[in-house]
Amino acid sequence: MSQKILISTDIGTDIDDALAVLLAQRSGLKVDGIYVTNGDTISRAKIAKKLLIKLDAEIEVGLGAANPISNKVSPYHMPFEGTFLNKKETAKSVKGWGIMEDGLSDLESKILQGRHVVVSLAPLTNIALLLNRNPELAKKIEKICKSVISPYNINTIAIRICYNAGKSVIMACN
Repeated sequence: MSQKILISTDIGTDIDDALAVLLAQRSGLKVDGIYVTNGDTISRAKIAKKLLIKLDAEIEVGLGAANPISNKVSPYHMPFEGTFLNKKETAKSVKGWGIMEDGLSDLESKILQGRHVVVSLAPLTNIALLLNRNPELAKKIEKICKSVISPYNINTIAIRICYNAGKSVIMACN
């Protein structure tokens, strides 16, 4: 059986997250869900869903936290996230896209169901919020992998929450 992963992403600002989702889906990994975070989560979720439709991949997408865990950090986004969507796609509701509005509860539920690797392509906001809410989740997470493409994807408060919950964060830098 292939490794089950849950992806937290701020897809739509740069191409890297879309490529990572593509590679994860095509590599044989079992992607159990994709959860967006950081800024305009509605546009990000629609972009993720659009990519999955083009890949003919049936993976659930859920809305995560739009704002960082600390008000000392601003969400990183560029004004062009919405340009990846045409007017019809932009106007289509989250429900019409089949996107879960409470993605954090779904993410929590999936973590409780079994061992997953959490792959964060974005700041660790989603997972840190869940660990704050339910510290027992740390026992169910196999590992947390965090990609570091730019300093905008680092939120030291969220990383500290993961460490304090007893989870090391494997950082992949390029």
